[in-house]
Amino acid sequence: MVAAFALALLLSATTPTPPASVPAAPGDGLGLESGPTVPTTSYPTPPPASSPPASSTGPAPAVVASLAAGMALLAARARRISAAEHSIRESLQDNLFSDVGSDDLRRIGHRIAGLDPSEATAAVARLSDGELGVWMRELDGWRGGLSSAEQAEHLGILAATLRPDQLARFTDHGKTEAIVAAAIGSGPEAGRVELALALWNRRSPGAEGWNAIVELVESVPPDTLGAGLTPAGIPPLARSLVEPFQPYPGAAPVVDLEAAHRLAAAGQGLADPVVKAELFRALVGEATALGRIKVVGPVKLPDLMGGLTGLLRHDAAGVVAELNHRIDPHANVTSLWVEEMILHDRFDQLDVLLAQLAGGSDRLAHFTRRGSDPANPYPHASNLGYYVAAYGRALGNIADRSEDQVRLVSHLFALFTGVVPVPGGGSVGLPLGPLVDRQAGDVIDGLQSGAAGLEQVLWGLAKPRTADGRLWNGAGTSQFQDAWQEVADVG
Repeated sequence: MVAAFALALLLSATTPTPPASVPAAPGDGLGLESGPTVPTTSYPTPPPASSPPASSTGPAPAVVASLAAGMALLAARARRISAAEHSIRESLQDNLFSDVGSDDLRRIGHRIAGLDPSEATAAVARLSDGELGVWMRELDGWRGGLSSAEQAEHLGILAATLRPDQLARFTDHGKTEAIVAAAIGSGPEAGRVELALALWNRRSPGAEGWNAIVELVESVPPDTLGAGLTPAGIPPLARSLVEPFQPYPGAAPVVDLEAAHRLAAAGQGLADPVVKAELFRALVGEATALGRIKVVGPVKLPDLMGGLTGLLRHDAAGVVAELNHRIDPHANVTSLWVEEMILHDRFDQLDVLLAQLAGGSDRLAHFTRRGSDPANPYPHASNLGYYVAAYGRALGNIADRSEDQVRLVSHLFALFTGVVPVPGGGSVGLPLGPLVDRQAGDVIDGLQSGAAGLEQVLWGLAKPRTADGRLWNGAGTSQFQDAWQEVADVG
């Protein structure tokens, strides 16, 4: 009826219609409900035989046939969705006179498997949460339910067919770990990341299967994970992962950091430095704001802070550049991370990152290497200034006595300069060359004697030197100083 009406309207058109084609999925984006009834008396009258050819005033016959075929496909899809919805709902009748059994569940699985993903998703979307609850509960129902193998197959059909947002609704009624396993075994890779984000958004930490959700993102390549994470979506994700919860009513809030720690590890292989920098900033910010809230589970705060180092070290130049110039330019969050690393004696990781940013043994060439951005011609110098200034800001918040500052500075620059602190407040030089040892030792001694301040000492240790031992003040110095000052002025 609808197709015939559309055909009649097209034949009576007075202006040409642009060519059209049948969409690949005619139901996508279109409502499938029937429209208002049109009176039969309003049908247009066919043109008389003496009228000009239809091709000169209306659409070509091929266009009419194509659109009519598309309307027919839409109608067929609507019938399949409606029939599937009715069949599933009928199979889920659970009352005094009807109980859901194994045959009902198998019938539902066969019905879902016979639909394409958009049709299955549309049918399930029309079911109530109560009906989904019956569905999940009856998998273990007293009238047989399904065996473990049959349940895995049944959930695999759902994971392979439904969109992640609809699949996530089932976990409100249990079976989270089983649904996660089904998605890993049967679901598309991109869908796994979307499902993990949906589950973290709709569930609370401490709920059944919470830490299993991260297995979804651990099961996909970094490129797929990176495509699913957006800079705008990372802050709310971090809040969900580090959200305090009550283990039981009336209990004091606690926090579980395992999911955040594992996501950070999975994110180390991401190619986009923007996403990695956003993930670093968001997780550090949320975790350091927890205060005295008790951490439960195997992952403690120092473990998370140490794990976040990987987000920086796998692309130190790219990620620190994003923090430096856009995401955390005053090092408000980066310095908090450095504080936590110092307080928990993670100097080895701080030192390795410093060596990467400084260029290792080729410090001067690294410092003066030009980049492609005219606004930041010496990016390595800028990143080094940012990082060391963040360290200085953190150190100033932790220690105000010169002897403590000496010890902490020496720890950071131990491997980097070849000067290692020893018991009793002294230091010993490693075999990196007498010039390096003497320069570093003299700078640190200046702090210990009060002849130099903390900023002067960090400056003297971080900047490269010329072959005769003088501090370099040529190319890159302005970028080093500007980045340093932007952090130091705020601190």
